[in-house]
Amino acid sequence: MRKALFGMVIATLVVLNVLVVTVIMKQINDASSAKVEATSAQSDSKKESNKSTADPSADTVKEKKNETQEIEEAIEQQREESNSNDYETDETGTISGVITWQYNDVIGTKPDVGAKIVLLKPNPKEKYNVPLLAGSSTGELVHGNGVYEAKADGYGNYIINDIPVGEYIYIINSHKTTSEFDNKLPKADSDLIKQLLTEEQIKDTVTFLEIFNYKIGKVEIKNGKTTTISHDFGYTHH
Repeated sequence: MRKALFGMVIATLVVLNVLVVTVIMKQINDASSAKVEATSAQSDSKKESNKSTADPSADTVKEKKNETQEIEEAIEQQREESNSNDYETDETGTISGVITWQYNDVIGTKPDVGAKIVLLKPNPKEKYNVPLLAGSSTGELVHGNGVYEAKADGYGNYIINDIPVGEYIYIINSHKTTSEFDNKLPKADSDLIKQLLTEEQIKDTVTFLEIFNYKIGKVEIKNGKTTTISHDFGYTHH
């Protein structure tokens, strides 16, 4: 009887032992799983944080793109302004006058129809690359960027409006009178043309000045005022 009872006690102890070990192992496994989950969550959070830093939102990208575009537009506008030969002012004035020549002793003075008047800003930021006296292929007169042109009408009159105030070089080139045969420009006038025009425009301009009579001078355009420059070229040589 005692042996049977002793056996039952031993069996009970073994069962309890197994239960305790099972409970302990379960707790260890649960703790290990919780630690793994916490580590995984922390890793995912770090990855998400890095992703947010590396990949800005669409709004941020759009905002930076707009800022870049604004900067580029400002630089382009500044470049265009810096390349302009015009005086930086809103004040303007006018120049006008009458260009004439002498037909003969009997008829006398006649209008120099088609004579060309050109105003150029001295010391330009960039040399002028426009066909001044020879005229453009379209026949249009230049008005802006430091160059202002006009032609004498049937009465010899000309007028140029809306010229930014400041000092200009003016060139009047006759259309009815020619210079002496084999005429060459004085060195001072030749140097001035080279100072103002690009290489490709110098030749035609010099040719016109050597064939037809001309006058070069300086004029100051004043705000709201009309400056008068008139000239008579006298008799033609041919």
